[in-house]
Amino acid sequence: ILQRALEEEAKLRRVGIVIDEEAQAEWYAKRLPDDVASAPELESWYKRLSLEQRGALEWRVDDLLPQDTRDAAQFPSMFRLGEVSLRLSYRFEPGASDDGVTLHVPLHLLNALDARALDWLVPGLLEDRVAELLRGLPKVLRRNFVPVPDFARAFLAAVTPGAPGQARDQLQTSLAVFLRKTTGVEVPVDAWDDASVPAHLRFNLRLSEGRNVLEESRDLAHLKTRWGDRAQTAFAAEAGKRLEGQVIEQFPADGVPEQIAGVAGVPAFPALAAQASEVVLRVFADREAARVEHPLGVRALLLRAVADRIKQARKQLPISPRTGLLYASVESSERLREDLVEAALNAICADHLVGIRSRQAFDGLAQRIGRELFAEATRRLQLTENIVAAYAELVPLLDPPLMGFATANYEDLRQQLAGLVHPGFLRDTPFDRLNELPRFLKGMRLRAERLRNDPGKDQARMLEVIGFSLALREAVKQGRAKHPAWQALRWALEEFRVSLFAQELGTRETVSAKRLAKLLEQARLA
Repeated sequence: ILQRALEEEAKLRRVGIVIDEEAQAEWYAKRLPDDVASAPELESWYKRLSLEQRGALEWRVDDLLPQDTRDAAQFPSMFRLGEVSLRLSYRFEPGASDDGVTLHVPLHLLNALDARALDWLVPGLLEDRVAELLRGLPKVLRRNFVPVPDFARAFLAAVTPGAPGQARDQLQTSLAVFLRKTTGVEVPVDAWDDASVPAHLRFNLRLSEGRNVLEESRDLAHLKTRWGDRAQTAFAAEAGKRLEGQVIEQFPADGVPEQIAGVAGVPAFPALAAQASEVVLRVFADREAARVEHPLGVRALLLRAVADRIKQARKQLPISPRTGLLYASVESSERLREDLVEAALNAICADHLVGIRSRQAFDGLAQRIGRELFAEATRRLQLTENIVAAYAELVPLLDPPLMGFATANYEDLRQQLAGLVHPGFLRDTPFDRLNELPRFLKGMRLRAERLRNDPGKDQARMLEVIGFSLALREAVKQGRAKHPAWQALRWALEEFRVSLFAQELGTRETVSAKRLAKLLEQARLA
């Protein structure tokens, strides 16, 4: 009994909880007989007890904590998620898989969890977590924040953590702002290393379905990757039984609400979703997932509503035989008609689709498409004629004059061209960027001409862009290149190439290697 008591005390001391020794002595004095005064006497007496009597000798932590450490606010029992409270449990045992604090997560609420809220852990463990985050910084930064415990305490004194689950900024963001204000030192976002923080200072997430524990992990992203689809299905079944899975033939007369009350008060987010040849109504736990899916469903319904206008615009486009022939080196001339009209449709819809929630807004956009589609497609045709003409002039210049001559330089040019002009580029490239393609292609032609005369100078300039090019290619392989942060880098890189290889053409925006490095950092964190 004494050994177990000492072990429990050691676990509690590790997290800053000190047992009230007077309360401990008084507690045992009431339960042990007066004639027990040695370890053998204690063992002999204990063996004669029934199971119920032995159980009465097991004290609870709350029985022995001093009043000022028995603060439920420091180690709360619940984690707020919307209007529901998820259970928290604690185990202070180094080496145990669930050492620290465990958040009990029902499967259908997994996608509603926000990593930013989990960052703040619970108040009783937050100071240690902040200290470990500071210790995990690179030495060149860490030396500005010593002694680390003092900075951790000062940070907690300056912020109000709030209850677990309460919405707030990311912990690292708040900490970086505090450090900048107090020391003037800027901590980059990618300098934080959460993986270096001991496991007991990160939530252990226990994912359950009914009474079955599916998995435990300290990594929310891992759980969402593995169980997210199943969690979405479970959430939809709970939150939108009336809505989920309805096949939609035309935009609903009653509209599609942006938010509804979900299970246990957690908000749910309906959206139209395009699935194969159908459009269905789905209910999401994650607002951003609904914002991504809804425009695709609206667009699918729009294509049905304006099908005749689309067919008419394709047929009437005045594509010359020469343009058709030049475009054939990229894709068929018939596909050119489809791409021009699709690109025009994308331009008219622009960012409006995500906000189409009423039948009136849907009908208004459909009418606008009917009025503007042909004129918008004709504008793109005129631009396309300039692009394919510049493309035709450039392609012959991308073959080196001698075998093995500036191989890497020419390969870089070919990679750049493939990224600008490729099957579907008319519908995939935003129109404001499509307008710049003739300038980009002219810049490439000037570079190719100069490369033949001075490959050394071209090589030096290419070294300034190659790192960014490789990062973008890797993002394409990983399917991340369409994210706005990567797109910002992608177009800034095209402008940077113009500034290096064809400066006389001018750039649309101010660019530099330093700015591209910052954009790359932001893209990698997106």
